[in-house]
Amino acid sequence: MDELAYETEVDNGIKFLNQRVPGWAELVDLERLDLGAGDHCALAQADQSTFGQAIRRLAGMTSKSAEGRAWAVNHGFMLPGIEHFTLGASNKAYARLTATWRTKIAELLRGAP
Repeated sequence: MDELAYETEVDNGIKFLNQRVPGWAELVDLERLDLGAGDHCALAQADQSTFGQAIRRLAGMTSKSAEGRAWAVNHGFMLPGIEHFTLGASNKAYARLTATWRTKIAELLRGAP
C-alpha cells in the first residue's frame, strides 16, 4: 500500500464500518486514534473493544490469520508487511495512515460528502 492507496483503503474501511456499525464515527476518539496501536484504531474504537475482538465480531475472521491481516490491510486498519519496516519507517507509515483516518472521520463528523 503506498501513500496514495491509503485513501482507497481507508474508504474501504469507512464503507465497511458504515454498513456494520451505524454512527461509528461518533464513537472514535480522534485524540486517541492511532492505527499503529491496534486497540486504538478506528475498528476497535467503533466496536468498543480490542482490534482482535472487533475483527472477529465484525468481519468474522481472526487478526492473526493471513486472511484477517489481508482484510485489515485492504480496509486501512493495518499496513502490509510491516515486519519488514524499520521502527522509524513503521512509525512514519502508521502516522500517515492515522492522519488519513483522522481527516476522513473529521469530514464525516462535519457532514462532508
